[in-house]
Amino acid sequence: AHLAASGRRRLGFVGASEGADLRGAARRAGAVAAAQDAGLPEVTLIDAGPAPVSMRHGAQAIQDLGAAGLAALDALVCVSDPVAFGCLSACQRLGLKVPDDIAITGFGSFEVAQVANPAITTMNVNARSIGEETVAILAALLEDPTLAPRRVRVATSLEVGKTS
Repeated sequence: AHLAASGRRRLGFVGASEGADLRGAARRAGAVAAAQDAGLPEVTLIDAGPAPVSMRHGAQAIQDLGAAGLAALDALVCVSDPVAFGCLSACQRLGLKVPDDIAITGFGSFEVAQVANPAITTMNVNARSIGEETVAILAALLEDPTLAPRRVRVATSLEVGKTS
């Protein structure tokens, strides 16, 4: 939604090979659904290799795509901040200006997103709250193993950096 609101229309999703990463698949599905909701064209899926994918994988995927392949896109949605950092580095090596030529977003609010130049726009999934909720559920189960499963929602937030 952030990318669409900023005028981006041609998105690529950079992540692990399909079927290789459940969390990554959920992020990919979310990006595709958000693009559809915004009325954007189909998201281009960019395979960064088998999970787990890293900075090196993101950089290699963009290097393989090349400047000509990137010309068809105006934004990259990356499965994680490390992958986004790899994509950012590769785009810069290819002579692209981020975010002028292409926007890049990550996921996870990793430290690398804050120290990258430019700072990477990322989704903060509130990992601390996830951990706290997990501990509370485990403690409750230790006290009463018959407790029914429950779903917990943890607030997320968009941290807009300088890459979008």
